[in-house]
Amino acid sequence: MCGGIILVVLTGLLGACGTGEDIDEASSTGTAASNGFTLPNYAGKSLELAVEAMKAHGIETTFVDTVDGKTILSPKNWTVESHDPASGALVAEGETVVFQVFKEGAAEAKASAEASAVAATKAAQDEQAKAAADEAARVAAEAAEKKAAAEKVAADTAAANEAARRAAEEAEAQQAPPIQPLVEVPAAVYYANCSEAKAAGAAPMHVGQPGYRGPLDRDKDGIACDK
Repeated sequence: MCGGIILVVLTGLLGACGTGEDIDEASSTGTAASNGFTLPNYAGKSLELAVEAMKAHGIETTFVDTVDGKTILSPKNWTVESHDPASGALVAEGETVVFQVFKEGAAEAKASAEASAVAATKAAQDEQAKAAADEAARVAAEAAEKKAAAEKVAADTAAANEAARRAAEEAEAQQAPPIQPLVEVPAAVYYANCSEAKAAGAAPMHVGQPGYRGPLDRDKDGIACDK
């Protein structure tokens, strides 16, 4: 009786140990069933090991980079972030498991590259803006210089025209005959006789002189009151 009890206990212990090994193996490689393969959780594990386990059960795999969304070809040096179907799903032979994977530092490297690209774009935009401002300043300076030159030409032309006008006026003034001064014409003088003319001190009087008249020139020699 005692020997039978001991045999039963030993048999139970051996059976329990075998079950523990099966659980450990299933936790790393999944559990095979007659109708498929129960997918374990590969998050945080090597993609290369996960792919080997999938191949062992005839399951196809696809890898997608979680940083840029690109499909990758080689599973080496990649870590599983998640997968579809999720852990616990039953996957049949020939079906495909999609692994979302990443590389250590890839996200930081991408962020750094994007920041560098943004900085480079801004620097290029700033350079373009500076070049545009410099060109605008150059055009404005050139326009101002041309305007100043045109104004100087106009001023010089006006000054030359004014000088020519004055010279023409001076030349015309020099060519015109001189204006004769006004000569005061004496008032008409009348002497009734030579006695009056002599008394006034005007005798004798020649033709054309004030006071000369024919009746006073008795001998008609052109001299009146000469005797």
